[in-house]
Amino acid sequence: MKKITSLFLLALMVLGSTTAAFAREAGENFLRPLNVQNAYIDTENKYEVRVNFDWFRASSGVGGRRVRTNSYTLPRLEVRRSFDTSIPTRIGLSSSFNVGASDGLANAVGFGNLGITLEAALVNKENFASTLYFNQSIPFQHSPSLSNSLWRPNAGTDAYGFQTGLETQFDLGDHLTVYSDLGYRYDDFDGDVAAGSFVYSTEAVLDTGSPVNFSMGLLGMTTYDDKRFSGRGARLGGTDLRLVPGIIVPIGEERNTQLRVGFPIGMNSDSPDFGVQASIFAAL
Repeated sequence: MKKITSLFLLALMVLGSTTAAFAREAGENFLRPLNVQNAYIDTENKYEVRVNFDWFRASSGVGGRRVRTNSYTLPRLEVRRSFDTSIPTRIGLSSSFNVGASDGLANAVGFGNLGITLEAALVNKENFASTLYFNQSIPFQHSPSLSNSLWRPNAGTDAYGFQTGLETQFDLGDHLTVYSDLGYRYDDFDGDVAAGSFVYSTEAVLDTGSPVNFSMGLLGMTTYDDKRFSGRGARLGGTDLRLVPGIIVPIGEERNTQLRVGFPIGMNSDSPDFGVQASIFAAL
């Protein structure tokens, strides 16, 4: 863990050292991270839309041979709407169409879970924001293999679940914004089987003021009592830790539309080996 943290901090320092000549202009729309929700609730552009395409590949030893698993979301759609009330709030809906495939095993195709999110700002400034959230996952999936290696706080599992926690974002100078999500997740399966997870994710976005900007995410989730999930076919137990370097390309002078691409890398045996993420963000 210390080596992973040092690598993450070193990457941020290298990225930050290249930005001396660039700065975001006052009033210019900030860049959104790929995997961590922005805590700032924009009450002028009230709608946020994300269309995401994800692919993750994982391998594991089964019966003396290596089995490769591919999981896809084609696509994953998220829509959020903000309200300019005395305490800024935001509601959201999300779902996906998923495909799961393993070597020598039947493929699975179906819809991902329905996510319903409520957020309320504690502090809501562009240079610093802190927001409480509560997200429910309504089970739509018919097969756990649809989420074998997808990022579970986004994709869910074949069970009812909820996640609650604190989102934060803050600027480090004029160029670097750090986003974080610290939360608790609960999944309730059939047969009185339940799982508790601790979610801890951070994503830094480097705004170069140019058409190409950079992001670096460290996504972490630790699930307890993973032995109770043996035989269910889903990768739920242990610690899922992923490093996600990415690129963000804004479109237009106001930068209300952004193209994002990320390349997740699994950091331990409980994580998928690698993947590709592509996303379109629009503020309306």
